[in-house]
Amino acid sequence: MHLIAQVLTLSIIALLGTSKLEASERLKQFDQNQYSPSKYGLKDLTFEVKIDGMEKDLKERYALTKVNDPRFKVYWLNPGRIEIEVLGLPPGFTNLKNELKKLVVERIEYVVPQNLSTRLRGYRFDEKKIKNDLVVLEGKDETNTKAINKIDVVLNEQGEIQSMKTTSPSGSQMVKFESSKKSWSHSKNVIDTVNISAVTGIQRNTTETKITYISKDGFGFPSSIATETTIEAMTNTEAKNKVTTSANLYFSNYEVNTGNAQKFLIGIDENN
Repeated sequence: MHLIAQVLTLSIIALLGTSKLEASERLKQFDQNQYSPSKYGLKDLTFEVKIDGMEKDLKERYALTKVNDPRFKVYWLNPGRIEIEVLGLPPGFTNLKNELKKLVVERIEYVVPQNLSTRLRGYRFDEKKIKNDLVVLEGKDETNTKAINKIDVVLNEQGEIQSMKTTSPSGSQMVKFESSKKSWSHSKNVIDTVNISAVTGIQRNTTETKITYISKDGFGFPSSIATETTIEAMTNTEAKNKVTTSANLYFSNYEVNTGNAQKFLIGIDENN
């Protein structure tokens, strides 16, 4: 799961730095065509997340016996402050809870997507046309300081990202997206599927993430995120070594613009 979030975060961050007006305008067009509830009045949000099999895993791996319906409660406050509670575990276990939070924070981008234009800059992009009315933005890290030194972003004429290929000293990764419009998305695109293929040395990691949504108080939010990852050793033998794992996250109890997130965060500030 960490690999997926790393690929998406680094790839999206990399999109912003461009000195060409054409590339900048195309990225703005992408932002305009993407749905995010924050564009339509979302200010304050709380919700819960459960991970399939988490209770069993905690009991077996960490020998925890006093586990009661482990889950996460997420507090989000505009323009993007986030706090996460781990519920259902005994008091203490601070390090474990902090590690568990990483499994959720990497998914909040699907709940409240942020504009590319709000993210970090630093790549120089050149634009060129390719076949079938597609445009590729070729980005390079001219500072030689970033984890990803090259990224190619392919967009169609409607400003939709078809794929992103990133290159780093450790290998390359290809990310492809499938989107659709929903009844609640104001004719904007919503990401349904993300496919990632990453090659490092002789190992290939292939990950498919599928997101399903619900409508709540006029907004659209994920109800589940299912991820399947296959790790494959690329050898010359016919019997390739493959390992496949899956992870399912379930989102519920959305509270929209109730002020509960703000109250919780004020409490944290007062106690610090």
